[in-house]
Amino acid sequence: MDSDGLIKLQKAGLLKILAERHDCLIPEAVYRETVTKGKKELYEDAFKIEEIVEESIELKKAKKSDKDRQVLSSGDPTSLGKGEKQALRLYFQEKGDAIISDDRTFLNLLEGNNQKSESEEVPFITPANAIVAMVDKGIILNEEAKRGLEQIKYLIRRNSYQMVLEKLECGGE
Repeated sequence: MDSDGLIKLQKAGLLKILAERHDCLIPEAVYRETVTKGKKELYEDAFKIEEIVEESIELKKAKKSDKDRQVLSSGDPTSLGKGEKQALRLYFQEKGDAIISDDRTFLNLLEGNNQKSESEEVPFITPANAIVAMVDKGIILNEEAKRGLEQIKYLIRRNSYQMVLEKLECGGE
């Protein structure tokens, strides 16, 4: 996960549930951005995220590799923060299933990379789609997902919100 994914899932009230049921990893830069810096600026979410990381999310050092260099070279790596770069490195290093992010620049880079046949695809999921996946897997109820989505409504793109809400409404309980 990158900082954006952590923060939005926490604001949705679903980070703890997700982290308790999946092997979640964050790189050191994401921890510094979200927890260390957030606590200095007295963001309430930073304190909650710190507790969840201590209990259920593994903090790892991310190492550079040829794979992440190849993906980063497919776009403008200077437009990404350290957290996104380290999340990508950690994805390859730990052979992750996907990256959770809602950083549009990062997701555009990953989408562009995934369209190139010679590059290794990097699956990603937005926090809003993670909420839908939690319903699909029976981790949370549809109503809990809708409440979480409502909590992040103003933090995500309008079309993403509408699309996810429609999926939840069609899925019912």
